[in-house]
Amino acid sequence: MNHILIIVGHPSPDSFNAALTQTAKAAISDAGGQYLVHDPYQDGFDPVLSFRKSSDPLTKRYTRDLKEVGGYIVIHPDWWGQPPAMLKGYLDLVFQDNVAYHYPEGGGRSPEGLLSGTAALVLNTSNTAPEEERDRFGGTLEHIWRDCVFGPCGVGSVQRRVFGPVADSTEEGRTQWLGEARELVADYVARNHLVGTVS
Repeated sequence: MNHILIIVGHPSPDSFNAALTQTAKAAISDAGGQYLVHDPYQDGFDPVLSFRKSSDPLTKRYTRDLKEVGGYIVIHPDWWGQPPAMLKGYLDLVFQDNVAYHYPEGGGRSPEGLLSGTAALVLNTSNTAPEEERDRFGGTLEHIWRDCVFGPCGVGSVQRRVFGPVADSTEEGRTQWLGEARELVADYVARNHLVGTVS
């Protein structure tokens, strides 16, 4: 299918991340696309790794969706230069071997990606200015999503935008950020031809 998978990693439904999620949904619909949402906090997902959980109904639904969608939008805050622990647990359990990637027979140290989508969009919030995050901390989250998650899983294009600092932002500033997010998502849908459903 050509749905876009929106992966949300924030515990509060009243957060700016939640507002970004609603904006992304609206932008996808307005562009003629369709989406699925994985919201581990709101869905009651247990992120603690257990190999028995591959048979858990929610984990099975998440992995099925991950294999079938045509694109990915990830929305989460920057906490200590990383995604929240919930999202790390989600990655451990959902981006499984033989679901998101596999190692070729006969050895080899590099995995082969199995995801069908070719592009991802990551929207982050932070209390650090984007320039400081880049210059002082080296863009850790960009490296995580591009080089450690999506790249090895076969997704060749990863675009990221950080909004912040959020803590001292104004309503006017947040409204402007949401407008930027809407444009980014609409452009993402159009550039990657993620309109309609392909059986």
